Amino acid sequence: MSPSFIKALQSLPSQSEILLKGDERMTPYLEDVVLKGDPDAVVRARDLQDIQNILEYCHYHKIPVTFAGGQTSLTGSSVALNGLLIATQKMDHILDISFDPQRKATIARVEPGIVLGEFQRAVADQGLYYPPDPTSRFEAFLGSTVATNATGEDTFLYGATRHYIDHLKVILATGKILELHRPHGSRGDPCKNLGGYSLKKDPIDHFIGSEGTLGFIAEIGVHLLPASPEWFAGIAFFPHLQAALECVVQLLKNPAISPRALELLDHASLDIIKKTQSVPHLPNEEVTAIYFKQEFDDSKNSASFMESWYHLFEEILKKHHAPHLLEAIIIADHPKQKEEIRQWRHAIPSWINETLRQYYPDGGGKVSSDWWVPPEHIISMMTEVAEDNRALKIPTVCFGHIGNGHPHINYITHNKKEKEKAKTLVRRHARKAVKRGGGVAGEHGLGKIYRDMLSVQYNSQTIQEMKDLKKYYDPHWILGQGNIF
Repeated sequence: MSPSFIKALQSLPSQSEILLKGDERMTPYLEDVVLKGDPDAVVRARDLQDIQNILEYCHYHKIPVTFAGGQTSLTGSSVALNGLLIATQKMDHILDISFDPQRKATIARVEPGIVLGEFQRAVADQGLYYPPDPTSRFEAFLGSTVATNATGEDTFLYGATRHYIDHLKVILATGKILELHRPHGSRGDPCKNLGGYSLKKDPIDHFIGSEGTLGFIAEIGVHLLPASPEWFAGIAFFPHLQAALECVVQLLKNPAISPRALELLDHASLDIIKKTQSVPHLPNEEVTAIYFKQEFDDSKNSASFMESWYHLFEEILKKHHAPHLLEAIIIADHPKQKEEIRQWRHAIPSWINETLRQYYPDGGGKVSSDWWVPPEHIISMMTEVAEDNRALKIPTVCFGHIGNGHPHINYITHNKKEKEKAKTLVRRHARKAVKRGGGVAGEHGLGKIYRDMLSVQYNSQTIQEMKDLKKYYDPHWILGQGNIF
């Protein structure tokens, strides 16, 4: 970036804060858990006019621009390898919450820099509910969750972020502002991502999941639901992965059960929970677990659901000669207990991300999958994956959204050679997922780390359509360089 640009940047009328290379305040913006960057400057944006002026200038001079939220990306998408990084944490206001009589829904207008979990708490105080709940919801910004179409454990029942987006205000690279609304009576697809752009006819869908490559999401309108119903949570244990997967398939067929969440925790995940959390007694033997949630209307309804869950677990455990594991089932119906279990689940990725930093100097670290398959294919897919993983002889930790056919397999690589082997295997598994009608990137996006997966998901014609869409909105390809393509 030239000195003339720095001078021009500083001379623009602005309420925003500008940090230049060498300023130690830039440090939090230089990396996520998988990639380090090297931006020439960071702008802590405060208002839309500043962003509009900056983007117009960068577009004219073809200067790369990357947008960053809470830096919780697992794909390097919010890391700037050069050019300018625009940070959004100062744009953190809820602008309005009101009932829209035309939509027959309560809509919140929100700036992109608010932390998702804080937004959810604020609307809960008004008796309302916003369902998307990724692991990083108390670090991730709302705008970032829109840019990745984030999901979470409750996505099993409630669907992905796209389903709740009513309208967006977007600033293009040229400085032009778009006001995008869903057609009356329509809602976004609740399903998982495939990777790349949604090519549906509604322009609003082009930007949801676009990973900061098409424009700056300046304002978000989201559908809010009435307060979340009552629910209980639990963890059930199984003698091995096959038994747990059989239970998942049976759960999905059972009309007496309607899970809010259905998550897999393999034995390595449970070992992490034992290391990091204060937990009651867990089985000493090597087991696999399912973490689940169930909504209910009243205490009678709750008891009926608990009985249905218990009978199903009993059936599976007897079949696999492990009825003693019925005694280990954990049920939580008090808010504190439910939050404790949730924290156990979410301690797993946090431990992995922090622990594996020690392997960075030798080229190692975490390699994780984000593929998904339709649930009816989960047993065949996971059986093949388990066989491949054993042959690879690299430690793995598997957890995540098994009810959606979307487990996350994390490979613990100690050096560059192991890391490349793990990446090759993840790509092979992604191909298998696509052949089964699934996707390569269910919720994390492609970013810079997994952009080679685009050609696994799509043919060359579809990729060209995406490139044409990119050029239409961002003629000089300055936004989010290295993401997706």
